[in-house]
Amino acid sequence: MSCKPSKHRANSNQQPERHRVTLDFSNETVLTQQNFKDESDVNTILKRFADTGILDHVSNEAAKTGYASSQSFTEAMFIVMDSERHFMSLPSEIRKAFDNDPATFLDAYGDPSKDALMVELGLTPKSAIADEEKAPTGATTPSGSSGQSEGDT
Repeated sequence: MSCKPSKHRANSNQQPERHRVTLDFSNETVLTQQNFKDESDVNTILKRFADTGILDHVSNEAAKTGYASSQSFTEAMFIVMDSERHFMSLPSEIRKAFDNDPATFLDAYGDPSKDALMVELGLTPKSAIADEEKAPTGATTPSGSSGQSEGDT
């Protein structure tokens, strides 16, 4: 492959000379798998859909199911957006301590190893951590129930 720079002419009304640049890959190994040509051709997919009314390439994936709460997807997205909005309203020094990631910030609230950091940043009062350390296992929660479920007794 060769490429020569174009020569500009003194007269600005004329276009500069142009040279076509081409690449030749004829001696290269072909990495595409040609056996998938028909099943990935959009015309073949649409013809099959017109005949059967089913999109095969979508149906090949198994449905992904799992636990879902009573919240709708929209409600869950509002919670995520609200959490992110609250996180972004924090001072930049605090956000930086959590790599500017709201998920890391939320995870820190449940992690006892992050208690000192939370107190240092002023996010948790020191007395709250001292109260948690003093509370015995199985102590009653603020709602009046023990920390165990009915099946644990």
